[in-house]
Amino acid sequence: SFSMRARTLVLMAVVASASAFSWAPPPSTPPLRRARSVLAAAEGGGCSAKQIEVCVSTYGKICRRKGGMKTLALFQELAEGTGVEIIEQQECMDECPMGPNIRLDEDDRQIINGIKTREQVAEILGVDP
Repeated sequence: SFSMRARTLVLMAVVASASAFSWAPPPSTPPLRRARSVLAAAEGGGCSAKQIEVCVSTYGKICRRKGGMKTLALFQELAEGTGVEIIEQQECMDECPMGPNIRLDEDDRQIINGIKTREQVAEILGVDP
């Protein structure tokens, strides 16, 4: 009957729209494990990236609130003399809840989340904390 077909079509539309907006959690790989895999090819333990962008976006102020400015200061301090350029990134990297975020200038421009401590920054740069 018509009403049965209409109900079926409505139900199919609801299911299709729900799956289109489904949310998947971020990968469970810890940030530093992902960073190590990106930086593993670096010679002599140093950072292979030439530039590292640190998110300090004012969009929503999430990265700033989570410590983006402190992370930027740590990178600027520890990168001195390494040849790695640290860039203050004002544009949002769209991974705000997992910030502060950094992006390496590698081929895939991978974003690494949750970089907050001196030890994490030193490990990424391949320097002593």
